Amino acid sequence: MIAKREIVALQCATQAFNQRPGCLPAFGDHDGIIIVDGLDNVEATAAALIGGASGSVRTKTTVLLTPEEVDEATKKQGNYRPPGQ
Repeated sequence: MIAKREIVALQCATQAFNQRPGCLPAFGDHDGIIIVDGLDNVEATAAALIGGASGSVRTKTTVLLTPEEVDEATKKQGNYRPPGQ
C-alpha cells in the first residue's frame, strides 16, 4: 500500500523531473528518499526550488558520484596548505 505522502512526493518529482523517480520510505530526519538519475546540478536545483516554493515539500539534495567520477577526482592535483602553515 502506498502512503498518501509518497504519492504526493512522487507526483511532485515526476512533474519536476519528467521521469518516474524511485521513492524509498525512511526513518529519521526524512520521511522518504527520492532517487532521480540523469539530472545535472542546475536541473536538480530548479526542481528543488520549484518543489520548495509550492510549500508542499521540503527538500535536501545530495549529489551522488559514480565510481568513475571518484576515480577521475583522485587523479586531480592540488596545492593545499592548512591555515597557519
